[in-house]
Amino acid sequence: MKRRGLYWLLIGIFMLSLVFSFGCDTASKEAVEPGQNEELAFPEPGKTLTLVCPYAPGGLVDTALRAMQPFFENELGIRAEVLNLDGAAGLIAYNEAYRRPADGYTIIYTGSPFGPHIFPHMAPDSTPWEFDDFRCLGFHSDIPTIGVITLPEAPWDNFADFILDARERPGEITLASLGPGRLDDLMIAELQDFFDVEFNHVFYDSGSTMMTDLYTGDLDVVVRSALQLIEDTDVKILTFFGKEYPDYFPDQEMPIIADFQDDLNFNIGDLLLLASSDVNGLAVRSDVPDEIFNRLSKAFENIATDAEFIESVSEFMYPTWIPADEANEIFRNYYNDIGTLLEK
Repeated sequence: MKRRGLYWLLIGIFMLSLVFSFGCDTASKEAVEPGQNEELAFPEPGKTLTLVCPYAPGGLVDTALRAMQPFFENELGIRAEVLNLDGAAGLIAYNEAYRRPADGYTIIYTGSPFGPHIFPHMAPDSTPWEFDDFRCLGFHSDIPTIGVITLPEAPWDNFADFILDARERPGEITLASLGPGRLDDLMIAELQDFFDVEFNHVFYDSGSTMMTDLYTGDLDVVVRSALQLIEDTDVKILTFFGKEYPDYFPDQEMPIIADFQDDLNFNIGDLLLLASSDVNGLAVRSDVPDEIFNRLSKAFENIATDAEFIESVSEFMYPTWIPADEANEIFRNYYNDIGTLLEK
């Protein structure tokens, strides 16, 4: 009897263990079932956020990212680092950002002259990704920044004089830009086609080298970001590209291409890239989970609107905030306009 009682006791314990095990297993499966309000662990302590700069240290993009770096650390509570991957006008950095996991720990700087809207057009054989494979977290800047820059002693008083002279001397004016492979290329192509002019267009890998050659007289004109040169008495800005300045732009008296419609007999509405603003922001892979994307976008918004951050970049940037949906729509318009220009 004792043995029989022990036998049935063991059988009972075994059956209870099966029921308990099955119940736990079921609960475990239900806990990880998609759509059951599972929260992703982001950011994880000990992880590092990588802010990818598509250019070498020392430039405006690098400076902007390094200004953001401590603010991201405060927002997310993890370490942030800036990774400079220059080359191919920014394409090398984008290929690397796409190669990395879509886990939210890799963010890449983006802007009108370079980014997901341009490389699939300009270097289709070198991009293992397409336009829709990146998504903007938002823009922190939206103002005309690309300008036509020359020396004070140049023979042109303004942009109209420059264009009229170029028509008289096709191919004789040497104009430089960074590249090739940037939006600047298409801006200059539109400039030549729309205004019926031809330049001796040369490319530079370094903005500092390009400016040195302008200062020494080896170049006649450069086309590049010109905000940081507004107070530089060693150069003359003939015009910025764009339709108008936003209200928060502090140098409203600077010439903009729309100012020369009467002198050159054109309609600003007929221009594409030359009439657009220059936007700057951050992007991630499109397949970053929405929960992580939204967390990063909100952190970026907090940074872009932070008074301390705005003050830290005030010498070379005028921050604003454009949310992700609007930013991605702006880039899609850029993408479509570039396609239109290339079809010509």
